[in-house]
Amino acid sequence: MCDRCSVSIDRRQFIHRAVVGGLTVVAGASVLPSMAHAVDGDAAAGKRSTMATPSSSPASSSSGPTRQTKFDSSRSVGPVSPSIVTRAEWGADETIRDSARVFAPIRKLIVHHSASPNEPSNPASVVREIYVNDVKHRGYQDIGYNFLVDHHGRIYEGRWARHYAAGQIHDGEDGNGNGVMGGHATSFNAGTCGVCLLGDFTTRQPTEAALASLVQLLAWKAGHHMIDPIGSDAFVPPYLRVRIFPNIVGHRTIGSTLCPGRGLNDLLPSIRSDVRQRIGRFPAVSVDLLHALRFTNGATYPRPAGR
Repeated sequence: MCDRCSVSIDRRQFIHRAVVGGLTVVAGASVLPSMAHAVDGDAAAGKRSTMATPSSSPASSSSGPTRQTKFDSSRSVGPVSPSIVTRAEWGADETIRDSARVFAPIRKLIVHHSASPNEPSNPASVVREIYVNDVKHRGYQDIGYNFLVDHHGRIYEGRWARHYAAGQIHDGEDGNGNGVMGGHATSFNAGTCGVCLLGDFTTRQPTEAALASLVQLLAWKAGHHMIDPIGSDAFVPPYLRVRIFPNIVGHRTIGSTLCPGRGLNDLLPSIRSDVRQRIGRFPAVSVDLLHALRFTNGATYPRPAGR
């Protein structure tokens, strides 16, 4: 799977074994992803993201957009939701996850690849193995990604957010415009939506069906949350300095990783443009995520020492 800023196990070998011959897992603790220091820029490309020091006041600063602690998504626009394969439909074992959740306004959309074999015969089984690995090997509460997309273009519900009424869209949110925090990008999980394409795109590109669904999914989320597809709004992670990077971004730009592979990462400019054609542009918005976090069922957020 996507190497989410960790080198504890060989994820490609893990998923390959899961796809071709079964898997033995061991029990582990379920905890929130740990906070880590931010990784500046895209190491693979030799680029660095712009850094800034946040103002002590939640008011606007001269160098960026207004910071606010509440985001109103009632004025959202854009396409209707795509068809989503629910957790029940892909066979999630709900007994292994933790129900504690943290929610925050979604301000960035992060694209990943699973680094698993391409075009598997049973994509749902790959989703299940990623889920089991995240919980029982990595110690996550649940699967790290918010959504996953297979080579047929099917979109899978990722991290569990809440109980949905019959007919409700499984949108990964709390019903008030806040997205459930996943475990897909170290230090950048709060306030982001992580979308993973199944496959290894180090040297090849995703299928047209997968790309079409990715654009549809990103347009749906960006439109609903009024995220400028081609913008680079200031991002205010809890306990970290303000970061400025694209609103639709590959994992490698904000983490020490090659994810989502060059084959997919190089397509992001055209993906952003396609999303923009669907929903237009929006003014820059930056949310002070530390003050916007919402907790349920006893969830806690790691606090650095001395804070």
